[in-house]
Amino acid sequence: LMAHYIYLAKLTQQGNARIHEIHTRWEQFIQLLESRSGKFLSFYATLGPYDYIVIVDLPSDVAALEVSLAMARKGNVTFETCRAFDYAQFAKAVESTST
Repeated sequence: LMAHYIYLAKLTQQGNARIHEIHTRWEQFIQLLESRSGKFLSFYATLGPYDYIVIVDLPSDVAALEVSLAMARKGNVTFETCRAFDYAQFAKAVESTST
């Protein structure tokens, strides 16, 4: 069973200076994601505190952490990683905690 993860990414100074390499970095990200049995869902470039938001499916928290650490290690972005729950999962949790 796959879980949804949201990567909130900020470009570093190095990442901004190398923005023209975005296609290569994106291909590396997709390869890394797939090597952890992940699936890409969506990407958004954003205004505000984050430069990108990427939504993926991965099999575990450990896999999500590995992807985040591997990409951050390259020095182009920093990540905040969030585990996300769809409405059905959320509603089930609410029902199970209702008294």
